[in-house]
Amino acid sequence: VSQLGREEETIVVGSSGNLQSSGPNCHPYWFPLNCSGRTMMMAGLGYALRQDLGTSVYQISSDFLWPQDMVEEAQEYIIPEFGGEDLGNSFVPFGETDFASQLTTAQDSGADIVSLNAYGNDLINLANQAWEFGLPQDGTVLVSPQGDITISEGYDPALRAHENFLQGMEWYHGFDSDATRELTQMFRDEYDRAPAWTAGLSYNHTMTYLE
Repeated sequence: VSQLGREEETIVVGSSGNLQSSGPNCHPYWFPLNCSGRTMMMAGLGYALRQDLGTSVYQISSDFLWPQDMVEEAQEYIIPEFGGEDLGNSFVPFGETDFASQLTTAQDSGADIVSLNAYGNDLINLANQAWEFGLPQDGTVLVSPQGDITISEGYDPALRAHENFLQGMEWYHGFDSDATRELTQMFRDEYDRAPAWTAGLSYNHTMTYLE
């Protein structure tokens, strides 16, 4: 879609924050909604490493471009930056519902931190099954680079409240800034609920383009 916008000289605002769209295929008609993969990974995995919540890392990732970027960013930059140990990664087909094999491998690796690089229902199923396997209860820190208040509703309530489950987020309606408070109030007035990160970033990109 990005390349079609380039050919037609039409502005395209998309949700992808992958390295291809912001790197070799970058062009002035493409406005990615997400921040970079490195920024996302820093919010979850980077925070866990920076806070000394663990040093060894295993990743479980959906097998498409965005999580592939996450794995690369983690292995080449984030884990080395904080002196961590990379214990590997398991790619899982997009849309998978059974993560038993990958979670067993992560558990057997002895990793202090397991990064769940997925989104939507894949992330919900993966995180809930990690809870069923007892990873956070046994001291393993679970991190997700992509937190979302809508997705969070699908987590087991005990997992959602557990101290060993961390979620990164590009934008949050509770941020202490005038712009965030203004958007959150407008969104609540219109939809009677708090806005997710998609609303915040969509608003930001739209206003940037209009200005």
